[in-house]
Amino acid sequence: MAAYKGRKRRFSEDEEMSEASSPPPVQCARSFVEKHQQRMNEWKRSKTDSPKPSPLQDKLTMLDKDKLVQLVVTLLDTHPHLKQDLMKYIPAPTISSAIHALSELEKKIHTSFPYHKNGPRRDRYTYSRVRHTLQDLMDTMLLYCQHFVSMTMFPTTYFDFLDQVTYFAHRLPAWEVEEHNLPKQQLFEDLVDYWQQAIQLTVQLIQQAGTLSSFPIDTISHWAKSLAHHNALANGALQDAVSDFNQLLLLPSTLHHPSLPSLHPPVICHHPTPSNDILPSPGVVGYADLR
Repeated sequence: MAAYKGRKRRFSEDEEMSEASSPPPVQCARSFVEKHQQRMNEWKRSKTDSPKPSPLQDKLTMLDKDKLVQLVVTLLDTHPHLKQDLMKYIPAPTISSAIHALSELEKKIHTSFPYHKNGPRRDRYTYSRVRHTLQDLMDTMLLYCQHFVSMTMFPTTYFDFLDQVTYFAHRLPAWEVEEHNLPKQQLFEDLVDYWQQAIQLTVQLIQQAGTLSSFPIDTISHWAKSLAHHNALANGALQDAVSDFNQLLLLPSTLHHPSLPSLHPPVICHHPTPSNDILPSPGVVGYADLR
């Protein structure tokens, strides 16, 4: 009995058992085909269940941004009663989305500079190449200023936006021909107006509340430092806005907190100075590669 239990099976016996336990090749092939067909049916079913885009959607998808905007404007001019309905579906821009859009326009300016072996130039020819993209950026900046600097926004929102958008103005290039620098100068004048509007709106809110407690002295001081910093970078181009801020916001808040007399006049904060302009680096071989 013990000898029987200890007997080892022969290789031929293992081979016979393996053949008996595995399905025949034809059955394996049939099973593979059935599974593949099942997966194909599921894929077709999911494809047919998903909604197909309409012919109108296909045509609109093929339009670029400018043509699509022109199409909508023409439609609204023809059917002005649709304007109110359309405005309900257009999401309001946020500071993040606005800065992203401005950054994309800034990149377009960067890539519009023609290549020169000694680096980007600031002559008449170069200006003619980038003039339209420069104007697009400046126009868009003012459109966003018009949106954010309003009574519907809180002061922390429009002062934060003005702080960020003014850096785009600092980075605009200075040109060899003085006439070409006039749009940048006009832009700074418009930004001064928006800074002053923001100051006036904040003063109105303080007057309505009847107290300065809604705006902590640290917050007002932060706004003052940001504005003073921009004025320094712009060589005094924002001085009128700085004077209004000191007189209408900073001085009253300091008098309201006599323990903090050192906040007037505002100290220029030590932010890292942004690059002088948005000219591409002279070491780039081809500016089209920067896209």
